[in-house]
Amino acid sequence: MKILGAEESLATTGASKGKANTAHWVFNTHADPALVTVRNAADDGVTGIFRIAGLSGKVISTDIGVGFLGATTLKIIPVVSTGY
Repeated sequence: MKILGAEESLATTGASKGKANTAHWVFNTHADPALVTVRNAADDGVTGIFRIAGLSGKVISTDIGVGFLGATTLKIIPVVSTGY
């Protein structure tokens, strides 16, 4: 997996994170599962919610402008969207 930028912590409120890239490694630093909220490009609506298991992560691909909200134990790192 090729990393394109720095790690960011998510937050439960405010502007969503990760809007400038189309793929992110989303990972949970806590032992308990945590919910990630996917926000639309206008950042005024929820398009989906998924769960990241404790102490694990997944590559999530989105359209440009789509962002994420979640607990501060959730981190995102932008990665290349193809050829992980």
